[in-house]
Amino acid sequence: MSPAWSADGTKLAYVSFESGKRRLRAHRHHGQRRVVANFLGSNSAPAWAPDGNRLAVVLTAMAVAVYLINADGSGCSG
Repeated sequence: MSPAWSADGTKLAYVSFESGKRRLRAHRHHGQRRVVANFLGSNSAPAWAPDGNRLAVVLTAMAVAVYLINADGSGCSG
């Protein structure tokens, strides 16, 4: 749910429940898919930065807030 396409149309971020837990995933046009956020609580509402390198997401990392995270899942900052 909550699909969000990058500005160039090559990447898709979305919320997945396929493991029974809410996780944010990013999927590249050519099939590369990865979990980018897997915190306790909320992992939701992805929105791509204009350059496609980061996502703004709602996480329960340190507190429920909007965080910036790199498209590969690294570098979470609030």
